[in-house]
Amino acid sequence: MEWIELYSDNQRQWKINDLIVELEEAHKGFTVRVASPGIPLSRIQLTWRKKIFPETKFLGDAFERSYGDLGFEILQPDRIMPWYFMAVHNNQTECYGVMTDPNALCSWQVNDTEIDLWIDIRNGTSPLQLGNRVLDAVTVVYDHTDTLEPFEAATAFCETMCPTPNLPREPIYGGNDWYYAYGNNSEALILEHTALISNLSGANAVRPFMVIDDGWQVDHSSSYNGGPWHQSNQKFGFMKELAQKIKQMDVRPGIWLRPLLVHTVENQDHILHAQPNNSEYILDISHPDVLKKVSEDIERIVDWGFELIKHDFSTVDIFGQWGSEMNLQYTNKVISFHDKTLTTAEIVKKFYKTIKEKSQSAYIIGCNTISHLAAGVFEIQRTGDDTSGREFSRTRKMGINTLAYRMPQHNTFYSADADCVGITTEIPWHQNVQWLQVLSNSGTPLFISCNPNELTEEMTMDLKKAFELASQYQNSAVPVDWLSNSYPSVWKSDQGLTRYEWYSSPRSFE
Repeated sequence: MEWIELYSDNQRQWKINDLIVELEEAHKGFTVRVASPGIPLSRIQLTWRKKIFPETKFLGDAFERSYGDLGFEILQPDRIMPWYFMAVHNNQTECYGVMTDPNALCSWQVNDTEIDLWIDIRNGTSPLQLGNRVLDAVTVVYDHTDTLEPFEAATAFCETMCPTPNLPREPIYGGNDWYYAYGNNSEALILEHTALISNLSGANAVRPFMVIDDGWQVDHSSSYNGGPWHQSNQKFGFMKELAQKIKQMDVRPGIWLRPLLVHTVENQDHILHAQPNNSEYILDISHPDVLKKVSEDIERIVDWGFELIKHDFSTVDIFGQWGSEMNLQYTNKVISFHDKTLTTAEIVKKFYKTIKEKSQSAYIIGCNTISHLAAGVFEIQRTGDDTSGREFSRTRKMGINTLAYRMPQHNTFYSADADCVGITTEIPWHQNVQWLQVLSNSGTPLFISCNPNELTEEMTMDLKKAFELASQYQNSAVPVDWLSNSYPSVWKSDQGLTRYEWYSSPRSFE
């Protein structure tokens, strides 16, 4: 790859021959507009000269989900911060980012003298030939405050980046079978769990969901969790009838799927990647036939009566890596899309918007979906990697860290789902109940997974109280000690100030 240095007479337009990068003024920033009829382009690098104070702490975002790895850190020049970042020094907070719904993949880096923004406009792993098209790649925004606390500043900046979020019509809570069934589910198990969820929600005006996770699909095994998605396996009956049975218990049915993994394909042009075993394939979301297939799957599930659809794995399926493994290349595979005319970001956005359009009034949870591209499209976003029904240390890492550092995105980008409370005999209740409490106090979605037969009277009462809180509108909770603790233990919510003991038994806040 060869870098091309552009020149400017006015600091608004940089060019060489017919390659032009223009900055057009926008609210709190500027739009980056690109024209290059003759030269294929991969990336644009924007650099600001800026002296960084040594004591400054930085918080970056995650590309898709976070992985227990967020927090305020000292200057690390090699650190890649997708989408936006905050810089806090004394009582000064600066925020740099790009608006949601961009047409490029974006990451920031900061050293002691410069701020770099990397704007990736490739088509897969190939340079993009724009031809006569002029691309509005991203809109860069900036804010500075010395009056707001960092959490308030982060929340306000998220509102700036996403002026039109698509939010649920009511609070989201209920059950999900994954963290005690782990794929070994059945219709009988789902109905047993649904009865529990109905009982725990009592007379709550907002009704809960029961989400059927991985394990219901016709072609399911311990080593395969893909499609097709047209019917269930022998452990389930007709899915339309199951959805109706869930509704008869005054619970709303939800369901999980992995839309891009299949065993067979009708046309080799539909394949983006073959998995290492060469018997599983990832579908190419840029192909019209694949989008038609995904549309039909979503329409079928809606016709069955499901009111919430959780779709999973699409980022790792497309890019071949989890967000935590990515660098500025975003992938270690060769990605060659069928449609060569659009950026990767544009292709992914078209996929997301197709899912949302076909879901009609059903809610969409994006899991392993790209945050800045999903914001404004999906109502709910899984913001972190999986918690656990087996190890509280994993819940502490993935759940609490995620809840704290992506809380500013809650109700500004989407409803931010920090994942379930996995309730089993393997995790002491005095630990899990704290995770339950901080979630139910936070105003974010609350889902539980448990075996109804393992609940004690104390646990049942705690869950009823949590569901009652989760069913009501609440302000976002604030992680008070997030500047210094990657697993914040002091939280401020509508319920007051609470200290949580993530490593030992709980105690009251004094």
